[in-house]
Amino acid sequence: MRGQISHGLVRLYERAASGGLLDRPVPRSAYESVYLAYKRLIEAGPIDALRQVVGHGSTVVDVGANIGFFSLRFARWVGPTGSVVAIEPEVRNIDSLRRRVEHAGLSEVVTCVHAAAADRTGQLRLAINRGHPGDHRLADAGEPVAAVTLDELAADEPRPVTLVKIDVQGAESMVLAGARRLMERHRPAVFVEIHEPSLVRLGSSRRELIDTLVGLNYSGHMLRRSGIGPPERPEDLIARSSQGYIDVLFLPQSSPHRRVSGTCAEVASNVSVPPNLLGTRRHPPDA
Repeated sequence: MRGQISHGLVRLYERAASGGLLDRPVPRSAYESVYLAYKRLIEAGPIDALRQVVGHGSTVVDVGANIGFFSLRFARWVGPTGSVVAIEPEVRNIDSLRRRVEHAGLSEVVTCVHAAAADRTGQLRLAINRGHPGDHRLADAGEPVAAVTLDELAADEPRPVTLVKIDVQGAESMVLAGARRLMERHRPAVFVEIHEPSLVRLGSSRRELIDTLVGLNYSGHMLRRSGIGPPERPEDLIARSSQGYIDVLFLPQSSPHRRVSGTCAEVASNVSVPPNLLGTRRHPPDA
């Protein structure tokens, strides 16, 4: 059922895009409403379980923010004293993201960064999929896009970074390679998509991605309607991903803010820290 609905939405997007309808505000807004409803009701799964690891007043980093399905949710969770850094490389998506953030009255919480998160700063190429708004990929050819590292973005972040969400069509290992200092300093939870064909295309693999996080003393957990599931063995995560993509929450095994026990994770909920560079630089110039 999910696959059929997803395929139908992609076909709808293809037709609307080829006919120029998505360049008009009303059809674009209508498509986004349908897409967000699909994400919420069918695709995303029990994502409200992530709230357990997001501290009020903390910072969340959304890598591959698209039009803000997760970003706006995170912004409401961290509250007015928190911060969400939403990173999105594709022009049409970042425009929609900024518009939706402003319309939601969350411009003081969400920083929209027009760039691709990677293992180095500079410039990369983004292959645009004209028929699928969520399938733009880093490649050897495509539109130029600024590249940033999470280490650079969060270098002076005084708030605790409690969650990093990564969904970047196979570039997940690259993002983590550029976030080692952030991971060591903040020990955030990491919610990441694992899709073997996409990872292999960019020179990585699900084994490498999982081993990287396990090597940083993280354990993988699946989200359930009842909350966060128990730790899973790397072999079990690999088996789960054999039929397609999966989203996995990796939790640090030692953190001053979290205690993982059985099927739940608890996080300090009253974090009081001053504003920071990321929290005040809302819309940096596009490269």
